[in-house]
Amino acid sequence: MRAERLTWLVPVVAGAWVIGLAIGARAVYHYATEPGSSGATPEIWPSSSSLTPPPHGTTAVVFVHPECPCSRATLHELVEVTRDLRPAAARVLVVFEGRGDGDLWQDAGRTPRLERVLDEAGEGARFGAQTSGFAVVYDASAHLVFHGGITGSRGHVGTNIGSVELRAALDGTPSGEHPVFGCALAEETP
Repeated sequence: MRAERLTWLVPVVAGAWVIGLAIGARAVYHYATEPGSSGATPEIWPSSSSLTPPPHGTTAVVFVHPECPCSRATLHELVEVTRDLRPAAARVLVVFEGRGDGDLWQDAGRTPRLERVLDEAGEGARFGAQTSGFAVVYDASAHLVFHGGITGSRGHVGTNIGSVELRAALDGTPSGEHPVFGCALAEETP
């Protein structure tokens, strides 16, 4: 008799478990695919910037936070994109917010073609970077040809529209923009 009273419990528990899985999967998907914020990206290289573009070729500037778990995916995509560039074709700066130490800082330093810069002068704000993984590319005449992220989602490693557009911009083809996925670079102030 007691077993008959509890037969309804199995389907209820199983149903609750399935609903819980669906809610959790939706939350993870939403988190992974929700783009971060971007500020106003200047169409011309900011004259107030302490970073200087080379007189020829393109310049990419990528802003990362060393504690954002998505920054490793951004660095991976950056390495893949720059691997086959002609030596004088582009300058690639990786601007770190916060501190200049840790694994990500070390990895960027061991990667050919990447120059590490510690953002002590608010460069991110000058270029409109609000989210870790934000990249800009300016051509030889200091005009913006790409801005946005270079990963397909948070922490995603693999070819995606952003990395393809970055490669095109570094090769001299204006490519537009792509959403950026990552952690906030700095707390917004009122």
